Amino acid sequence: MRNALVLLFLVACAASTRQKTINATLAATDAAAAAFVTWDAQHQIEIAKTAPDRPAAEEKLAAWRKTVDVVEHATIDLYRAIAIAAVANDDRSVTAMLKLAADLAATLKTVGVP
Repeated sequence: MRNALVLLFLVACAASTRQKTINATLAATDAAAAAFVTWDAQHQIEIAKTAPDRPAAEEKLAAWRKTVDVVEHATIDLYRAIAIAAVANDDRSVTAMLKLAADLAATLKTVGVP
């Protein structure tokens, strides 16, 4: 009986750690998405202001929007992975979620988000 209780305790702790990881990843993703939206708005204004004329601004903004699409897709992929990890009861889904979180962080850094 004691071994069964110890095993139950260990399983409960693992589930708790797993859930905390999922919750923390969700909170961090929400914060990153909100920060990107705010930063992106200012960045687009800077792009438009620094362009020599309207056609150049439109061209630069069109190119920038392709980068925004990459960030948006990475964010959507991460939200899907968070949902899967929350429903599935396996380590693989949490590992995949954490990989996508690291990928999003790297993408944001590459793009220049502070």
